[in-house]
Amino acid sequence: MGNSPLEHAVQIVSLKLIFKEFFKLDPFGLSDKTMLEIAQEINHQWIASKSEASGGIVGNGKFKELFESLGLHSDSAKENPLNTFLPVYETLWRVVTHCIIELMHMPSKDETELVAADIEACQRLQSIWGDESHRYQPARWDSVTATMEKAYMPFGGSPYKCPASGSFGPHLIGILVAAFASKLRGSEWRLEFQDESDLCSGVLDDEMELGTDRAEGPCWIIKHKDGGILDDEELVD
Repeated sequence: MGNSPLEHAVQIVSLKLIFKEFFKLDPFGLSDKTMLEIAQEINHQWIASKSEASGGIVGNGKFKELFESLGLHSDSAKENPLNTFLPVYETLWRVVTHCIIELMHMPSKDETELVAADIEACQRLQSIWGDESHRYQPARWDSVTATMEKAYMPFGGSPYKCPASGSFGPHLIGILVAAFASKLRGSEWRLEFQDESDLCSGVLDDEMELGTDRAEGPCWIIKHKDGGILDDEELVD
């Protein structure tokens, strides 16, 4: 068995459901390997586009090859499948990954400083959310104030609000988090924090900060109770 980061599993399942929703493809007929290659190419292109050293985006030849293997065409900008699913996918898989980690380990983050236009800070301010704003507490939604509603912007705000902010995004996030959590709780598989490298440094406890940088590395591993680590080929049952 080889390493299988949690993010790979979430990316594969997210892409399969998105391709089903927007392109009417059968998720059970989609290769895990192809889904992971699409996810990795998106990540590669994103990092390249932000790097002056790389010269920006390096072309879409790989995307064209992958999409054609699914029967999708990307010969023109109008037909490119990325235009349809990328805004949804980029938000979905990262939100689901963090929700799973929060749900399974309930880590937290201390609020230190308010930065202008810092959405994450707005959603952790003690003056709005209480003394335990950094903790995972779903029960806080039992009583929501008008100020909380204004400060909570998981899908951004107008005029650039995420197109998945309606029913599709929240519902799919809930379904995926529940599905992964139900598989990981009380089963032969469990979620573990890997701290063997500098990218995964830190101690797993209630005060641990969850990083949002995509380049931090796969620190969360799906591991068997007997010690084996789930292989990428075995991600989706």
